[in-house]
Amino acid sequence: MRLLQQLVAIAAVAFGGATGVSAAQGNALRTLILGGHRVHTTATLSQ
Repeated sequence: MRLLQQLVAIAAVAFGGATGVSAAQGNALRTLILGGHRVHTTATLSQ
């Protein structure tokens, strides 16, 4: 499950970068994709 969350997070970051959205919008998108669940690795992945 943790691997899946990391892959989704990476995909969201890649998608966000490709579309030029801000980091905050990317985090919101990732939260929506994950169904609103908190991901403890968010700070690490967004560095």
